[in-house]
Amino acid sequence: RQKTLEKINPENSEELSDAYHSLAHCALKAGNLELAIETSQKAISTNPEDGLAYVYLGAASLKSSNLSESQDYFSQAIQLRPDLPESWLGLTKIFQENGQDEKIIDTLKEAVQAAPLSYEIQFALGEEYLKQGSHTQAQMSFQRAYELVNAVHDQTGELYWKIASHLGNI
Repeated sequence: RQKTLEKINPENSEELSDAYHSLAHCALKAGNLELAIETSQKAISTNPEDGLAYVYLGAASLKSSNLSESQDYFSQAIQLRPDLPESWLGLTKIFQENGQDEKIIDTLKEAVQAAPLSYEIQFALGEEYLKQGSHTQAQMSFQRAYELVNAVHDQTGELYWKIASHLGNI
């Protein structure tokens, strides 16, 4: 992916942002946090309103256990792109790490309002309700996640089967 960046016209900011996002994503998956951070910062220098780049910075900070910095990045991503489920889910991971479980459901409810078509958020909300023993609310969230994943995606994905399994066990 690094070589791809060298071939991109620096005047084409959308193409450049996409390449930065791809490289940051791959770097995160490979555990190269330094490259993920560097690439995300370059994306932000190209476009300061790049919410996805802040998501990648938040994820890299979370992986390096810098929870405060990670929370700031995810919060900035939410400000810029409230429709990105990754930023909301990242924020809930921080709350979980900090033992602030009471904030998780409220955050996910807010996320559902900001990104109503996100099956990932609905699924996470269902899991949180299940942890708290709120089976009726969990079932409603899992049902909504099931409907969203069924409408938007094929039925072969791992998440589809997790949702179906939860629905069968409630």
